[in-house]
Amino acid sequence: MKRFVDQGILSYHFIQFPIWVTCSFCQKAAQITQIIDTDSNNTKSIFSCLHCYKQYDYEENHYKTTNEHVEARIDQRCPCKHGYYRYFKTFNHKSHVPKFVHLSCSICETTQKFDVPIYRTYSNYQRNSFFDHTLWLTEETRLGKIYAYNKIHLQYLKAYIEADLRERTYLNVNKTYFNRLPAWIKSARHRKEVLKAISRLEEKLKQVEST
Repeated sequence: MKRFVDQGILSYHFIQFPIWVTCSFCQKAAQITQIIDTDSNNTKSIFSCLHCYKQYDYEENHYKTTNEHVEARIDQRCPCKHGYYRYFKTFNHKSHVPKFVHLSCSICETTQKFDVPIYRTYSNYQRNSFFDHTLWLTEETRLGKIYAYNKIHLQYLKAYIEADLRERTYLNVNKTYFNRLPAWIKSARHRKEVLKAISRLEEKLKQVEST
């Protein structure tokens, strides 16, 4: 029988760098780390992508990761009257939207150049995010999303789900991370499905750590 003792861990205890996030430029794995600035002796949060190699000081470049996402969409009928030119994509900031794209007709495959309009903006606030980036370690299930900031967070979550006996060593039961997890994650009925999702996240983490 596996046993887990909840010692009152709060959500912010898992915010230990590096934090794995999704790059807003290439949609691949990226890290947010902290370093000490030798000039000011202050800590700096550094964003760095493992694929497109974008890197910047987050505090100085917050506009690149604003939580007001923009949506670009093209849906235009081709002169052949049978096909369409279609383009749909979301971006973290309007500065990321390309000025134009080349699209091919879905039927006759004729290529044309189109300006890319921005149709609307919307708030992207979500719990599975950090510094307005969607967490890389996010897995969709039929019941909802499971996410983790990093390896430590994932290990604790797995240990909690696997446990047949869960105990606590604190009095306030309403504030801890594990107590505030959704009921479907804590349910023994869904344990097998949740552990499968966590296994997929572990494999996802293993792949990016090996790059």
